[in-house]
Amino acid sequence: MSNTVIFKPTYRCNLKCTYCYEKNNRDAEHPLEMTQEQAIEALENIIAIDPNESWEIIWHGGEPSILGLDYFKNVTQHFSDKPINWAFQSNGTLINDAWLDYFKKLQINIGSSWDGIDNNISRGSRNFFELMRRGKEKGVVVNAIFTMTPENSKRIIESYQFARDNEFNLIFNTAFGIGLTIEDHIELAKRMVELFDYICITETDDLDRPFDEILSYIEGKELFFCEGKNCVGHWYGIHPDGGVYSCGKPWSDETCMANVFTDKENLKQKIEQSEFRNILRNTRQQQLEDCKHCKYVITCRGKCPFTGFIGKEYHKDFAQCAYNKTFYDGCLKVLKKHLREETLINNKIIFSIHASHKMEFKEWKNYKSPLI
Repeated sequence: MSNTVIFKPTYRCNLKCTYCYEKNNRDAEHPLEMTQEQAIEALENIIAIDPNESWEIIWHGGEPSILGLDYFKNVTQHFSDKPINWAFQSNGTLINDAWLDYFKKLQINIGSSWDGIDNNISRGSRNFFELMRRGKEKGVVVNAIFTMTPENSKRIIESYQFARDNEFNLIFNTAFGIGLTIEDHIELAKRMVELFDYICITETDDLDRPFDEILSYIEGKELFFCEGKNCVGHWYGIHPDGGVYSCGKPWSDETCMANVFTDKENLKQKIEQSEFRNILRNTRQQQLEDCKHCKYVITCRGKCPFTGFIGKEYHKDFAQCAYNKTFYDGCLKVLKKHLREETLINNKIIFSIHASHKMEFKEWKNYKSPLI
């Protein structure tokens, strides 16, 4: 199994997104930042804990492009002989043709953000479309993440239609760490169900998050992304001070497992024996036990436990659970309506029904699109 690092060499950023979970670090008087030499040392030390496995290094932040192209080139070139898959998460405002040429050379995809038709509410930057246009010209894939809030997601179907019309994929995530209530989560889930209703009658062979979760449930498969697998021990987050956390989420200081600089001599042992790593592993098992009677547990697996932690103590996140159940229940109800009325034309969903081994979809196994 490959390992993934969310690598945060800087907290600095040139935007102020309303839902930013690093805003306190970003807006500090002197935001932390690694030198180029420190970045190389940090990655060398983390890779050394599992040198025979492949690694995915996702540059994150802060805004990593704020460090400059030469910084990025020198770090990645240092590891040219290593089996590393590089990725880059950026707001795109500083990415010029020179950056894109280098991304093309290393076959690096860009993850950026566009929060739908009402993007200006939460981000205030419209640079995404220029980045996407130039990325296409250079042969660099630019993917978009829509971080949903109650304010920016009111026109969710229009946003999806716009993305399709402009030929880019749009991944939907729910904002966290900004005080959303259970009611907020339920409302966001209902908007996702409305969008799924529209997607069912849309011709497409692609279906991105979170709708791939519905397909995983139909087919009885685990999710591809971190929460669908045993992320503990295979995902790491490295912060500008060298702190190693269980992933890229803004975990509190007491959950730090080690430091790539000060613990480099026994880094692997320090991580494996860290108190919080054991707490998190036990929490993941407890989530499965607590949710064992839920029909969605095989796919959901309790979801990411991050939002349930206060320091080192875990408390079940009922807001996230309310979102999941509303989303799954609503989408399956919509799907069965379209199957019954023979209005389902989405080929990706039809394929998943054909591949399903679940009894609840048995009667629909031979369903064909009315367009065929």
